[in-house]
Amino acid sequence: MKIKFLVLATWVGIGWISGIRAEPLSAPPACGADNVIFNGTRGVLLLDGDWQALPIAGLDFTYPPPEIGWKTEKVPQIASPSFSGGTGPYCLNLSRYIIKDGPLMRNTNMAAWFKRDFDGPAALRDDQRALLVFKGMSYKSRVWLNGQEIGGSLNGLVPVSYDVTSILKPGSKNELVIGLASREALIDLKNRTFLAPAAGANPGIWDDVELQIVPSTRIDDVFIKPSVKNKRVDIDVTVVNDGREARSVSVEGEIVDSHQDQQTSLAPVTVTINPGESRTVTVGADWVAPHLWSPQTPVLYFARLQLREGEKTVDTHMDRFGVRDFEIRGKDFYLNGVRTVLLRTSMLDLPGSHPSAQVFFSPPGSPFNVIRLHAGFDCSALLDHCDELGFMAMPESGWYEAMGDMFPTKQRDIWLPNVEAYLQGLMRLHRNHPSIIIWNLTNETMWGDTSPEKMEVADALLAVAKAAEPSDVP
Repeated sequence: MKIKFLVLATWVGIGWISGIRAEPLSAPPACGADNVIFNGTRGVLLLDGDWQALPIAGLDFTYPPPEIGWKTEKVPQIASPSFSGGTGPYCLNLSRYIIKDGPLMRNTNMAAWFKRDFDGPAALRDDQRALLVFKGMSYKSRVWLNGQEIGGSLNGLVPVSYDVTSILKPGSKNELVIGLASREALIDLKNRTFLAPAAGANPGIWDDVELQIVPSTRIDDVFIKPSVKNKRVDIDVTVVNDGREARSVSVEGEIVDSHQDQQTSLAPVTVTINPGESRTVTVGADWVAPHLWSPQTPVLYFARLQLREGEKTVDTHMDRFGVRDFEIRGKDFYLNGVRTVLLRTSMLDLPGSHPSAQVFFSPPGSPFNVIRLHAGFDCSALLDHCDELGFMAMPESGWYEAMGDMFPTKQRDIWLPNVEAYLQGLMRLHRNHPSIIIWNLTNETMWGDTSPEKMEVADALLAVAKAAEPSDVP
C-alpha cells in the first residue's frame, strides 16, 4: 500500500513522504553593481556584495539608524561578524537564553543594522512590478526602502519578498536599510515561548538579496508532478495578476531534456484572472519518460512554461525536475518499484546556497545513498548536487523542542501559525527536487508523547505538509 506520511521516532520526529518534485533553474547570471540583467520577461539586480553594518545593543530598532560607526560587511555570508556570543545556527532550550522568571541573559551582540545604496533601474512599464526578495536572513527582520518601512518577518529561514513598485526610485539612488535581530528576538518573555522556528542558520543575511523586475501578470509558483505508475506528467501553475485590469491568458508549455530536445508538449489551459487575484491551473500530458531518476541514473528534464495573451508572450518560466516514484510498502522503501535500503549520512551546518555544499558528499564507493539535512540546515546548493549526482535527501525543519520548553504546547496558539507558515514556505521552496524522498517535519521532539495536545500539533503540521504536497502525488 502506498502511503504519504510517516511518524518516525527520536532523531526524525514527524516525517512526510515526498512525491516527485522539480527544481528551479539556478539564479539568473550575477550582474555588476547596479545593473539589471534581463532573461526573457524578467530582470534581476543582484544586491549582494559590500554592505554597511552597525551592531546595536538590545533588540529594538528606531529608524533612522545612527550615522556613525558603520563597517563594511559582505552579504551574504554563513556567519555575520555583527553577531557574536550566541549559539550559532543551533537553537537551544529556552532556559539557555533567559534568566529564570526574568529577562534575557544578554543585551549585546544580538542585533544589527544593515544598509546599502543601489541605482534603481529605468522607469518600469505599466505591466511590470518590482519585487525586493530576501532569500535568507535570520531571524527577525524589519525592512525600509527610501525611508519607508515596507515590512518585516519572523521567518528568516525561508525567502520573503516585498512589492516595492511604488517606492522604488527609477534611475536614481535608492537606500535599503534592514534591522536584523538574532533568535532572542523570537522569544516571547511574557509567555515563555519562541514565536517561530529558530534553528538552521547563524544570525545575519545568509543568502542572496535581489531586486526582481517581473511582469504584473506572471507565473508565481510551479509544482511538477510526473508519475511513473500513471505514465503522465501534470504541472500545477499558479498565476498572479498584480495589474489594474482582468487578464485572460493561456498557460502553455513543453517538456525538454538536457539538450533542449522536446519530449512532449502540454495541453494549454486558458484562465481569466481579476486584478489582485491568484489562480492555480493544471497543464499536463500522457508521457513515458525515457529515463527515470535514481542514484544510478540521475537524469533531469526541464518544464518550459509560457503565459500567452493572443500572440504576445506575457511571461516565461523554466523548472528542472526528475521522474521517479517513491513509496512505502509495509516496512520497506521502494524507488521506482525497486526495494531500496536507505543508508544515511547527515549534514549539520550549511544553510542557503553556499558553493562548498559539494564537500559534504561522500567519496565514490562509500556506502551512503541518502543525506539527512539536519535541524533546519536546508541547503539549496546541496539539494542541487543531490539531484545531479543521484543522492537521495531528507530535509528537516528548523522547528523542534528537544526538552519541551522551547515551544510549550499550552502556548501553541501563539507559535503554531508561524511554524505552519514556515513549513509551507520550506516545502514549496524545495518540493520540486527529485532527490527529496522524505520530509522530516521536526527533530527530537515529543519523545513518544502521544497526548491529545501533542497530537493536535502533529496533525496540524501534517495537514500543512499534505496541502503543500497532496497525497495523490506518488
